[in-house]
Amino acid sequence: LSGITAMTSVKRGRWFFRGRLTAQRFADYRVPVDTVTYLTWKLPLYGRRMKNTAGQELNAALSANYSQENISSWT
Repeated sequence: LSGITAMTSVKRGRWFFRGRLTAQRFADYRVPVDTVTYLTWKLPLYGRRMKNTAGQELNAALSANYSQENISSWT
């Protein structure tokens, strides 16, 4: 499992901006058994790893806020 995240914020006058970027990678799960029973089927696990549990994620988020004396809005 490895991951990283970065976030930045900027305020310009009445405007406030925020952004975040996150990335993550993960590998197949290791388990302490050689077989798994699914319904009535016994399925072998090669190398004691659950296949197709690996993956990666990439997420981005942006937000903006405008503030006045009587008004504040997030988008």
